Amino acid sequence: MVKEFADNPAELTDTSPEAHGTVRPVTVTAPTVEPSADQPLLDLLSGFISELRNAASRSA
Repeated sequence: MVKEFADNPAELTDTSPEAHGTVRPVTVTAPTVEPSADQPLLDLLSGFISELRNAASRSA
């Protein structure tokens, strides 16, 4: 899809053939997360957030 700016940046013209036709479905896949050296830190933060949630639910 090609988009061109007009003289006024607020005007955006879509020159693609799909602009006036039907909408094509788009499939988005999430990237896989591989273990890294930061995993222990992420586990620690996750545990900390869980403890905060538990404390908040007990005080409510």
